[in-house]
Amino acid sequence: MMVRLGQLLASGIPVREVARLLDAESYLVTTRSRSRYAGDIVSFDADRFVSDQLQSGAYLRLPVTASQTSEVILPAGEGTLHVGLGEGIEPKRTIPRTRYLIEVLTELRLDYHLLDGALSDEMVRKQSYKRVYIPSVTRLVFVCNEEGSATFVAHVAETADIEDLSGRSKEELEQLPHVIRLVWTGDPETWKAQLSEFIARDLEQLPAAESVDAWFTISDVAQQVLLTRVWVRNKLHALADQRPEYVVRSGKAWKFHPDLAVQVIELARPVPEDWISFDACWRQLDWPARNTAYARLRAVEQTLGGGHSRVYRYQLLLSPDLFQRLKALSAYERQIRDEWVPMPTMVKRTGKSITWIKKRVEDAQGEGGDYLVTLGSTLYVHPEAAEQITFATSEFLALGDPPEGWLSLGGVQRALDDDSAHVHAQLEKLTTEKVWASDWGTYARWKGEQRILIPTRYYSPSLVAMLKSNRVAQAAQPLGSEYGTTLTALADTSGISRYKLEEYAADYAVGQIGPPARPGIHPVSRQELLFYPPQFVQYAKQRQAERPSSVAPPDWITLSALRARFQLGKKTLKDLADSYIGQRLEPAPTPFLHPVTKREEEFYPPQFVRYVETHQPTRPKAAPDGWVSRQRFWQAHDKHRQWLQRKLDEINAVGQGWCEVYLNSRGNPSRFLHPDCVAYLELLLGLEDNTPESCLDGGLTDLLE
Repeated sequence: MMVRLGQLLASGIPVREVARLLDAESYLVTTRSRSRYAGDIVSFDADRFVSDQLQSGAYLRLPVTASQTSEVILPAGEGTLHVGLGEGIEPKRTIPRTRYLIEVLTELRLDYHLLDGALSDEMVRKQSYKRVYIPSVTRLVFVCNEEGSATFVAHVAETADIEDLSGRSKEELEQLPHVIRLVWTGDPETWKAQLSEFIARDLEQLPAAESVDAWFTISDVAQQVLLTRVWVRNKLHALADQRPEYVVRSGKAWKFHPDLAVQVIELARPVPEDWISFDACWRQLDWPARNTAYARLRAVEQTLGGGHSRVYRYQLLLSPDLFQRLKALSAYERQIRDEWVPMPTMVKRTGKSITWIKKRVEDAQGEGGDYLVTLGSTLYVHPEAAEQITFATSEFLALGDPPEGWLSLGGVQRALDDDSAHVHAQLEKLTTEKVWASDWGTYARWKGEQRILIPTRYYSPSLVAMLKSNRVAQAAQPLGSEYGTTLTALADTSGISRYKLEEYAADYAVGQIGPPARPGIHPVSRQELLFYPPQFVQYAKQRQAERPSSVAPPDWITLSALRARFQLGKKTLKDLADSYIGQRLEPAPTPFLHPVTKREEEFYPPQFVRYVETHQPTRPKAAPDGWVSRQRFWQAHDKHRQWLQRKLDEINAVGQGWCEVYLNSRGNPSRFLHPDCVAYLELLLGLEDNTPESCLDGGLTDLLE
């Protein structure tokens, strides 16, 4: 019990919510924080709770898994869409239904999985619904502890049905034949008995003999739907394959449970002409969240007077008129999102508060319409008002125009007639040198009628001239691949570590064993590197063969194993290793044969493990809502990855703080992009139809000229 309780407390569900779930709020412990700036610390006394459970004999069967979702379970239906609708309403009392449900599952000895739903500010109820899935009996229970909230018990034939039912409203659930609505009776024992009956019904091997008399034969169903017995038989037996306890042999005839008969009758009814299912409608509209689409549906249907939606064959169908209204509303909202400016973006651009911006928008708008529109939780500003307010105090305005004669990346590329990636690599190398610090900088360029500011890096004529001279000098050098190979390539093909190859190269040069290494141009990167002749390759392999093969001591470890142990990024761990080696701490990392791969790798001593434990950086926190991992954003725009990375570097140079390190879904540190940054980069991609190609070929300057 202690193990599952620990998992429940570590599931991400707030401690107070766990206490309410178990009706154990008396076990909450409040500790005053030592910092005057922090609030009190609330914890759960797990030891006392388990001890009391064992002493009383009331052992609770806790969930196998427990987690919390950011989605609303059983979202509000019609009439609960206005913000602040719950304000001023007298608080409802709490009924510990979740505790009673856990007691029922404990008595039935059933394992279950718990999911705690979220709450929306627009909803009246102040406590969330919990979803309890019981796989052994394929039951799904939706329960809420707030007074007046019904409990729903559903049969789920497939796991895909779980998410579908969770996203429906209570009104939709009530219309489904395989869902039972359980109302609070006022007496816990009566309510628990009813709930136990609904959950445990499938635990009986076969129904009682007297109840089978009311079941349906194939002929009974065929007479009601006016279809052939063959069609009805096939449908009934297909459904019975999933519910074998719902079919029995009575004499010479098969008899089927009324639930199966109702499902076949529903399947036989003709679909209303031109009506469309809610899911099909949702896929055609521009609302990514199903809950959002359903909320819009109910709001629009209310304006039409109702009667434009109905549940049919376990699906919600919409009338043609309602569907067209939803399409028009979706197109209007898409236009708002595409053309209007989100309020967070306006705050970033101006550096002013939302109240200040609202006042300026009210001053800018005329009598012709509203310049502020709310979609979901985001406030949008009309483009005309945004243009009038513009970027008057924006941080971007500190960027002036570039000096005369300075070129952007695209301009440098055209001047050199070279590949964009190669030019960018050369510029990055030169701009790290102090001597060129004053020969490059980030300046402002504007695009389009809406005057969208794009920070762009520019380079001086002298820096461009240096690149030209380097290019001429490189052109005179032969390709290094015609002479030999690099240490990196040799390490990849020979299995000898780069560390040992550098040692062999030093001995090779000092002893003048063969032709020396000489500089050459790499055929791919166009960089000047050292290339080693075939004689050195033979020498290195001979030296490696003469080395005694020794396996690493059991307490020594590789960097990859350390990464898995400490959940640190590759660069972070490499920096720690360089610091350890730079301080000449002993013992130093040593190459050994890996006991599994039999390849030579660098192993680190236990002293380095302790060094990492004491010097590892503070772990970042989880990413805020709305932030997108840079890796996921790159995957969505993989074709334009290099160009987007350069633009992100230029934006960060201005100091926007749009790229921060947070923990990803695997618990590893990763870079995340601010929602405004994602919107801004996608805006740059969408400026013109040929934007991606232009960006990749000639840089951003092509778009601005």
